[in-house]
Amino acid sequence: MFDTMQVARKLREARIARNMTQVNLADAMEVSYQAVSNWERGNSMPDISKLSQLCEILGISIDELLGAQPAAGTIKKVLKNEENKEMREVEPVSLEELAEVAQLLPPKEVSSIVEENTKCFGEELPLSAILTLAPFLDTELLDQLAERAGDADIQGLTGLAPFLSTETLDRLAEKISDVDIHALTSLAPFLSEGTLGKLAEAKLASGELQNPTGLAPLAPFLPKETLHKLAEYLLTNGDYQGLRNLAPFC
Repeated sequence: MFDTMQVARKLREARIARNMTQVNLADAMEVSYQAVSNWERGNSMPDISKLSQLCEILGISIDELLGAQPAAGTIKKVLKNEENKEMREVEPVSLEELAEVAQLLPPKEVSSIVEENTKCFGEELPLSAILTLAPFLDTELLDQLAERAGDADIQGLTGLAPFLSTETLDRLAEKISDVDIHALTSLAPFLSEGTLGKLAEAKLASGELQNPTGLAPLAPFLPKETLHKLAEYLLTNGDYQGLRNLAPFC
């Protein structure tokens, strides 16, 4: 990921070398004093669109400001593409590269880059990059990327769940064969009742659950039909404590 502390240090050194206060730099950049203060603390970064202006004011190059960190090349590629967009002379940006610099871009710019490069990403996309981009994309676009995740697992889906549509999350969850019951509990608030019921019943039917009451945390989210099947199983096996725990939801 992008090293904001490294940039913060170089930005502060360049400002001091120009004998500028944070207020002077803020005025020149037409941003708040707090914004510059946060940049120099490493709490945030200026948008990529402002980097050229920032470097011009400080009298340094983008290379000097960003240093040799891997994401620097991606930032320069994005800036160059923006300059050459009208001439259609743009260089493809991979999903992994975009994930490295997404925090520096306005959400609409992140979405625009995804849409422009979606055909270059490949058939299967890394879930880790999709997770990083999730807060910057709208649901529809994120759904499209998630459907192409080549290494989706239940833990990864749990991280994506708050950002995905229920329909997409249902489809992805049903594709995963080995669903851990604890992870399923974390995913439960985001799944539809029908899909959650189907997954819970599959766990019950598989005989993998040494203690079927392990499904109890799912009870508030399960459909009535699944709850009744679980209650019947507990009754047949004489698990009356399990039945008492389930009773408020049946």
